[in-house]
Amino acid sequence: MDLLSVAVLSMFAAAAAGGMLGFLVARISRFELGLAVGLLVFGAVALSFAARCFLEYRDFAHAGANAARGEVIAIEDRPASASGSLTSPVPVVRFTAPDNAIHVVRRPSGSSAVVGSHVNVVYDPADPQRSRVGQVSELRGGAIAMLLFGTFPLSFGIWLLFATAMAGREELTARDGRFRPLRARVERAIGRAEMRTAQTQGRASEVVLAAFGGAMACAILWIGLAPGELLQNFVQGFAAIAIVCACYAGWGIASGGAGAAWSAGMLVMAVNFGVWAYALDLLR
Repeated sequence: MDLLSVAVLSMFAAAAAGGMLGFLVARISRFELGLAVGLLVFGAVALSFAARCFLEYRDFAHAGANAARGEVIAIEDRPASASGSLTSPVPVVRFTAPDNAIHVVRRPSGSSAVVGSHVNVVYDPADPQRSRVGQVSELRGGAIAMLLFGTFPLSFGIWLLFATAMAGREELTARDGRFRPLRARVERAIGRAEMRTAQTQGRASEVVLAAFGGAMACAILWIGLAPGELLQNFVQGFAAIAIVCACYAGWGIASGGAGAAWSAGMLVMAVNFGVWAYALDLLR
């Protein structure tokens, strides 16, 4: 079975396994933790196949002197079960090697090749029958698709773990009778001058938040209103959103003006929009 077919089936299996494992964790612990576990399983599997598709794409795209162009000359039915009642289509590929010798090989089953279509071949001089057959465009598209499918679940799952851990710490603090409410402690510990400083910082936070919202709105409007190709506008707009989210997260972490969970969420947004921008740029 070819790599892309294995990747699709593995993603369905990962979704089922992640869902079952997440359900068990949610029953034992918390719903957020179970959801995080399920997302992490699915995201990790998708990203692993993104890496495999990319490595396979690189091998085919940079095969050098061993690169060849083949043609599908037939589609055979190969038994997929011991009884032979189930079969899978296997493309038969003919190609001319760099030494001008003509070879016929079988491509892995499960591919989308049809008779007459052209495929890429990585020729193996030691054993021509072990030559690898694939399509650069499919492997490239598969790497991009797996990257998109994997990035959001994995990063969102990590954020859920972090947010759940922070919530757990707050619950422990609230249950400990030795600690009094944070507001009362702050009011007793700081004077009027420090209160004015806190108010100034609060106003600064409002200004930063307004600037963040304005920058996000401009980036979104750029996608729909800027001149040029729409795909290029999406790349630029998503890249701008990623930069804005990363800057806001950096400000929140450095100044303490935003909660740790909120800052981590902004980093997740920055990573995802950055990956989406990169993937769309590759599609161009």
